Amino acid sequence: MTFSYHMYGNTMGTLQLQVRVGSGPWTPIWSRTGDQGKAWRTQYLNVNAYKSSNTTFRFRATTGTSYRSDMDVDNFRIINGLIIIDPPFDPLDPRIESDPLSDVVADPFLNVFPNPFNDQINIETNIEGLTNYRVTNLQGQVIQEDNLQTNQIMLNDLVPGVYFIMVYNGEEQHVRKIVKQ
Repeated sequence: MTFSYHMYGNTMGTLQLQVRVGSGPWTPIWSRTGDQGKAWRTQYLNVNAYKSSNTTFRFRATTGTSYRSDMDVDNFRIINGLIIIDPPFDPLDPRIESDPLSDVVADPFLNVFPNPFNDQINIETNIEGLTNYRVTNLQGQVIQEDNLQTNQIMLNDLVPGVYFIMVYNGEEQHVRKIVKQ
């Protein structure tokens, strides 16, 4: 799993990533508290322990005590077989015999547009077999779910705000942030 986050402000609160398997309790698996600076940061997590068709992830954000508590999450992806290298691969390091990323295939793409949108969004992808979609609000509540029959999804019943759309099949899922105007 990979995602980007931004936590800037002298009264910053806490950002948590939580997981729930089945109808079990929400369990924190990652957390950051306080000002993390002006730069966006990228986090990589191995979530193989949660490989289940009934696993749900959500972010829980607790703001600080004033308006100086800006927090964002973007680029959330679950990648099957993600290789995590820490520290980054150094091709000049004599202790490493080969590039551990040499077998990694280029990322598939999934574009959701327009974003922000008014009534409908379009899905453009090179990923075969994506058969379903699920729209959730920032609290992780499912707002709309259906089969992905065309590349257009009507979302005219949503109130303006920020949502996540997950496009998935039995083996993989891709999540994008969408904004209803």
